[in-house]
Amino acid sequence: MLVIQMVILIKSLPHWGHCTTLQAFTVIHDEEHHNTEDSNAVYRQYNRYYYNNNFYYKGMLLTEEVRNGGDSLYMVTMNRYSHHTLTNRENAQYTTLDTTVICYYEGTGSADIRQVKTFRYETTYGNVTQQTETSTDMPVITANITYHADPGNYRVGIPSSVEIPGYRRRTTTVDNKGQMTQLRDYYDNSSYLATIMSYDSYGNVTRMVYPNHSYSYAYDNEVHSYAIPSAVLHTCRITTTASAYR
Repeated sequence: MLVIQMVILIKSLPHWGHCTTLQAFTVIHDEEHHNTEDSNAVYRQYNRYYYNNNFYYKGMLLTEEVRNGGDSLYMVTMNRYSHHTLTNRENAQYTTLDTTVICYYEGTGSADIRQVKTFRYETTYGNVTQQTETSTDMPVITANITYHADPGNYRVGIPSSVEIPGYRRRTTTVDNKGQMTQLRDYYDNSSYLATIMSYDSYGNVTRMVYPNHSYSYAYDNEVHSYAIPSAVLHTCRITTTASAYR
């Protein structure tokens, strides 16, 4: 049986950067996984570099390395952040993850695959409004995100739609309590598959209706938080055409 032992060491390293210009004062956490069936040999290492020279970025992950037992580099993940001030809120500042770069070395010494993710935010509430992803020999995929606006009830972070133009679109409906009651996955401009949710007065999901099956739930009578396994009811409906899902 393989047993993993984890060893964590902490040390400091100033102005560290690898493959890009991401540099900062950081703290490294060296995590080692050992195979106790192979003379306690190290078979995987994680080196994590954290910001510690900036109030807004302190403790955020700058870079993570993954190496094998022979100290060959397999993967490097790098993050870039920035901080902003919310619109109309002079003293409300927040930090955003703007870019993630993942380099796949896989022990070869060169990053033959490079994946890049970017994030864009609106400045009223700090929600992500756009995410892009691309990789070596792969086109850029863009996801646009909108939100249900309910500032009077301090609910401003529930997505109302997520769309990848030309690929797929998903929308949600919420009730006056901010509970999601319907999720629609579109397979063309106007046709979709719907998932419908119902809740009890405690906010627990009591029924999930999918396009071709459903689940019903009941909860304990003491704290009204734990689903009763014997009370979960599953039903199935067989359909043969997409039009039956509408």
